[in-house]
Amino acid sequence: MRIICYVNNFLKFQKSDNVKLSLTYYCLFLLIFAFSMIIAGCSDSDEKKETDPNNKTVVKLGAILPETGDLAKYGKTSRAAIELAIKEINDKRDRTDCYFECVFEDDAMSPVRGVSAAKKLIVTDKVVAIIGPFGSGVTRAVAPIAERARVVLLSPGSTEPGITNAGKFIFRNCLSDQYEGGQMSTFVFDSLKLRRVAIYHINNAFGVGISKVFRKGFQENGGQIVLVEAFSEKCRDHRTALAKLKSVAPEGIYIIGYDEMISVFRQGKELGFKTQWLATSFLNDQYLVDQMGNDADGTVLAAWVYDPNSPDPRIQNFAEVVRKQTGGLDPDVFSANSYDAVYLIYQAVKLQGPTSPEIQKGLLDIKDYDGVTGKTTFDQNGDVKKGLDFKKIKNGKLQPL
Repeated sequence: MRIICYVNNFLKFQKSDNVKLSLTYYCLFLLIFAFSMIIAGCSDSDEKKETDPNNKTVVKLGAILPETGDLAKYGKTSRAAIELAIKEINDKRDRTDCYFECVFEDDAMSPVRGVSAAKKLIVTDKVVAIIGPFGSGVTRAVAPIAERARVVLLSPGSTEPGITNAGKFIFRNCLSDQYEGGQMSTFVFDSLKLRRVAIYHINNAFGVGISKVFRKGFQENGGQIVLVEAFSEKCRDHRTALAKLKSVAPEGIYIIGYDEMISVFRQGKELGFKTQWLATSFLNDQYLVDQMGNDADGTVLAAWVYDPNSPDPRIQNFAEVVRKQTGGLDPDVFSANSYDAVYLIYQAVKLQGPTSPEIQKGLLDIKDYDGVTGKTTFDQNGDVKKGLDFKKIKNGKLQPL
């Protein structure tokens, strides 16, 4: 009705008998009026912040996890951990004036699916930060997208060294292979006194990255790498490669993989291996060790700081809730990192604010945040500064060294 009134008033001022000229002015008037209304509407929309029913600013997170596929267990436990952290934060009564939400996407450890998930979270869901991805290869594919969009990406499980230089919005609260591989090489040489070691690694970003770091460190310490062999993801028959490894008589074999390690240890036992098995922090998961029976007994591994059996009430509550939400799955170190990741973003919001650039600055401001995985501080590259433990498998159980 308002538009009709404007038009009628306009036509009253038309004194020209030229109908074409009047129609031209009429159309031009309508276009200008409509355009001004659109601009006004956009301006009003931009000024409004999304809020929850309690008028708190919504901090919308995204999570990219492997909820299907061979590593679905870790996606399920990590999702339960993220949901728990968000519930705890939203139940708090503090001055952040923020309400947290999370949109979950499944990448099934596929870089292609990870890229699609990241684009959806950033463009459609308009998240301010993404927790994940879990796998290094997926993170390498997703990182440029998050960096261009200036959206924080915080990975709880991507360890490949190259991620260090992926961008200023790319963070991880798991240790880089650059650190773990170097520490492991020194431990094997100095503490285990091994001098001739072989490497058997999965042929992906994770396996290749930590293999190179360990090899370089071990050789610099004075050790000899007698053989390096690779296997494909999801490989279940390792007998030929193991026979080759056995033929060079190494004092130790550094195994780098995921659940493929189950068949590696089993078939190694069948072939009568007497060598010292070595492994990465991925094996620091009692659920995985349980599937090996006693096949992996004697294995020495690096372990990120986290003890699901700790008497700390926070860790006991965390472990209990994750088990309940996942039907009894053990709360592994990756779910613990995911839980801490939410709290790290929460701390960043408290320090700087709820936008992604503010969260990026806030994460760099965090000093020794005390979470369920120990104290966390980030360096200028977004890599975490944490400690590292070493463990040994004895009678099918992980024991600290």
